[in-house]
Formats: sequence, C-alpha cells, structure tokens
Amino acid sequence: MRSVRWILPLALATAIAPPTSITEVHAQPSAPGTTSRDSVACMVARLDAPSRTLDVLTGVGHAFRMLRVRLPEGVEVMARGARAPIGTLTPGTIVLLRYRESPTGRVVGAVDVLGAPAPGRER
Repeated sequence: MRSVRWILPLALATAIAPPTSITEVHAQPSAPGTTSRDSVACMVARLDAPSRTLDVLTGVGHAFRMLRVRLPEGVEVMARGARAPIGTLTPGTIVLLRYRESPTGRVVGAVDVLGAPAPGRER
C-alpha cells in the first residue's frame, strides 16, 4: 500500500503533459548522426548528483518505464517560475523533462518541477 501513493500524482502529471510523448521518439527515428528532441512528465526516482544522472519513472501506454537521463552542467531546473538547485529533484518530485536523444543517451535541456512530494514523504 505504501508504494501506491505515487500513482495518482504520476497519473495527473502524465495527463497534463504536452501532446508529444516518449512513445513518439521511438515511432519517429532520427536520421543517422542527428538527434531528436522530446519531453516527458515523470516522477523522480533517484538523483545521482556526482555523476549527474537522474532515474525517473513514467507511464508509456499501459506500462511504467524507468528512464535514465544525463543532466549536463548548467541544466535549467525551474520550480514555481524561478531557477532552483539540482537538489530540488528529490524522490517523489513530479517533473517535466525536456531532453534530446543523442548517440550517448538522453541528455536533459530543461527540467520543470510540476509538484513536490508532501513534507515528510521523501525517502
């Protein structure tokens, strides 16, 4: 029961995501040597600050997917219309990631915080 509390916020964040979704990235492959851009609403599962990677949980169709993205130096994290530190991305935070696919993986260009976990609910 304890792990179910994040389903409603994730479902709400997924519902308000822009019309493009992660499934479209795979449906429209890029030409060799180019990158594609996309965005996805998701929940932060884990932030590895030293390696600047973020593991997020998102919904694709009727399934949940775990994605790992790279946060380059200087990535813009926005919360309530203002810049926020990378430490804002705690487990349970609902975010909208704008990223590009590159030969080395997904690279985030911007992060918008849509909702933070309730106080005392962080892991």
